Amino acid sequence: MIADPTPTPHANVGGIELAINPAGISMRRAFLWTLIISVALCAVIAILTLLFARFTDTTVRILSTLGAIGGYAAASVFCATTLDRGLWPVLSRVGLGLFAIALALVMAAIWAVSDWETIGQLNGTATAIAVLYLYAIPGADLLERRAAPRLGLIALIAAVVSFCYTLVAIWFLLPAGGGNSIMRAAMTSHVIAICLAHAGLLVRVAVPSNLAWMRLAAFASIAAFGSLVSAFILFDLKGDFVLRLMGALGVFDVSSTVALLIMWRLRRVDESEQRLVAQAQISLSCPRCGAQQCVTTGNCACASCGLRFKIEVEEPRCAGCQYPLWNLPNHRCPECGREF
Repeated sequence: MIADPTPTPHANVGGIELAINPAGISMRRAFLWTLIISVALCAVIAILTLLFARFTDTTVRILSTLGAIGGYAAASVFCATTLDRGLWPVLSRVGLGLFAIALALVMAAIWAVSDWETIGQLNGTATAIAVLYLYAIPGADLLERRAAPRLGLIALIAAVVSFCYTLVAIWFLLPAGGGNSIMRAAMTSHVIAICLAHAGLLVRVAVPSNLAWMRLAAFASIAAFGSLVSAFILFDLKGDFVLRLMGALGVFDVSSTVALLIMWRLRRVDESEQRLVAQAQISLSCPRCGAQQCVTTGNCACASCGLRFKIEVEEPRCAGCQYPLWNLPNHRCPECGREF
């Protein structure tokens, strides 16, 4: 058996051996440097154009191109960051490809097409791609963490269906000026996709068992609000009471979601404080007299000889979000999901 002459490099971080992939790091570094150079060139060209060029059709196209490249750079950095952190690996890779397609569509709308209807269709498709990615994030997160895989899969399917309806509306229904029923179905699919994405986000919020009713109430408000809005779109419901009821359900939905997020954050703070308190008492031997004693962190003194010393404890934290990792039940950050 022949040993590999080029072993994979490792790094020791906090006592944990981590394998390093130089090729992957080099590719990410090259990608990010390419984005930085592109944004810098775009900024220089935009400044020179605004200061010295005449505002013609070509000037507008140049500025629009720079704006599109800047938007693509921001979206790509987001996808690359999530991919580097190990979040939604499949969705992040697909997102890089989708945003590249969206950039190509916008470039075609700026430089290759003169018909305003086609320009609107190309830009609308690019926008639909960005919306699809946003809709898909909660579902992909649930599938990756296996928290509620069925809900995650349904949310992803709803996002794809709403995207397909949008493409049909942009390229076939709007130019023909018809298909009212399909347009209503398209708007309803977006309502369903948004509600499922919202529910997917709430599933990730960990609340104490005595407050589980609050999350159930939030789920009920999402279902009621989505059902009423869908019925309003599909069946053209009328009346002042319908609008008032939709507004009341929307307010309840938002307030219950905010309350859940606050309770989730308070729980995280409490857990962190409890772990820090557990770390506050340290047993040691005095370096001068050797007396065994229990001291607290910070400035303290030996109870036997009076030697003063300072105890500092550095708690391990997540490299992705800086969440404290002491005394966790598993090797995955509860805040961002990164393994450690």
